[in-house]
Amino acid sequence: MPHLIDLHVLILPDDGAAPRIVQQLKREPVNLFVCPGIPGHIGQGRAMAFEQGQAPWVAWADPDDLIEPGIFHMLLAAAQSSPEALMVFAHEWAIDTETGRRERICVPHHALIARRGAVMERIEAIRQRPHYCEGPIHAIEPRLEVSEIGYHWLRTPKSASQTLVRRPVRAPNTQ
Repeated sequence: MPHLIDLHVLILPDDGAAPRIVQQLKREPVNLFVCPGIPGHIGQGRAMAFEQGQAPWVAWADPDDLIEPGIFHMLLAAAQSSPEALMVFAHEWAIDTETGRRERICVPHHALIARRGAVMERIEAIRQRPHYCEGPIHAIEPRLEVSEIGYHWLRTPKSASQTLVRRPVRAPNTQ
């Protein structure tokens, strides 16, 4: 039986055959699509991947990151308890793999599910953005926040996001 979430991972030639996150996602309630990325234009790859499947919710994960087990169960349960939400997101750690520093991200970033219809309304804006194509999705309202950590954004020097701008991760807030 198909799941209610279509999730894609874009793979580039340097990513290898089976990134660790693909194995993690096989245990989640998602229809997993491993799709070819388009070097230099993530928006075109993301748009093509979002067009796969028919589930009412869509999501993505990056091949070099990790998830917390059960995060998509948690996001789906939250979505089902708030039918007005067009997007449900969890918190994540941004982890600098060189220094070990981490920063808690409490805004929509990776760990989210969005209603297919809301994403498809933005598909051309996504397709046209070579970098940070997820911005139109992050702006979807109304949304629901799940304050659990669900994703580990492993910021390595070779990550696509880091080859554009290498920003240091701030020391964790100790307050």
